Amino acid sequence: MKLLSLLVLLLPFTGFAQDLPDAPSFAGHPDSKWFWTAHAGLLAATVFDAEVTHQGLAHHKCVEGNSDLPHHPTRGELYGYSLGIDAGLTALDYLLFRKLGHGTHFAGAAYGIIVHVQGGSSWYTQSCF
Repeated sequence: MKLLSLLVLLLPFTGFAQDLPDAPSFAGHPDSKWFWTAHAGLLAATVFDAEVTHQGLAHHKCVEGNSDLPHHPTRGELYGYSLGIDAGLTALDYLLFRKLGHGTHFAGAAYGIIVHVQGGSSWYTQSCF
């Protein structure tokens, strides 16, 4: 009986209740210009590293410093190894963006750019030409 009385008393106030808004969602596609710019930069850094490495190896003064590759890799081996890692970094950036939102969609690309620019530049700083 008390429960019925309580429901009768609360019934008039149910008209004032409002639905809560949906929580913000970060799910979406990384269609921002920053995602594409960062990953274009990663591709450019990969090409720079592979081509400078290939030219440095042609002069026979130095060897490849990456221990995962042979001392004198072919151009195909350089690109095959690097582009596989770049694809993984791009997938990681995409998944981070889908999970966490903006600001995370170029972390892998930034890391890859640093690694490739440092690797390509080392051929010049070590006097391999």
